[in-house]
Amino acid sequence: MTVKPIKLSPKRGNHGHITSYTINIGSAEARECGFTEAGVQLEKVVALDRKEIIIRIKNE
Repeated sequence: MTVKPIKLSPKRGNHGHITSYTINIGSAEARECGFTEAGVQLEKVVALDRKEIIIRIKNE
């Protein structure tokens, strides 16, 4: 497991309010994790108690 700092980039809606945030995942990291393989479904896990957001391959 590798831990790297990231930056949230705010995205604004029509009225100038922040409606979401984006982060960048490097193409090499995405490939190494298998995220770019055909047919792979990803899921987002939000663990509020641990203050974590995890992106992972969905278990079938």
